Amino acid sequence: MSDDPLLDALANKLFHVFSRAEYALKAAGFNCGDGKAKANWDAFARKIDDLVATPQSEDLRMAVEFMLEYPPKQQMVIHGVLSWKEVRCSSSIVLRSSMRQLRPSQQ
Repeated sequence: MSDDPLLDALANKLFHVFSRAEYALKAAGFNCGDGKAKANWDAFARKIDDLVATPQSEDLRMAVEFMLEYPPKQQMVIHGVLSWKEVRCSSSIVLRSSMRQLRPSQQ
């Protein structure tokens, strides 16, 4: 929790939306098979690759454009220090990488 109620509310909303999306992926068959329930973000990204490459709606086009322009940074340990690295690449690679970076740690 932070000292900022708006930030706390936004973080709570993000967690809520993300957990529902991850559940939907697993329930729709984008999972890693028997055992611990894990969403298979790579399989999902491959399935929608054409849709992302050629968006059919303005909203999706704008979302893809945003992800390409402002992709999530990749968390790295550099010389023992936790830091963030900028990553820029193609639409499908950015989508796959973004999904991988957004998901919680699978340990």
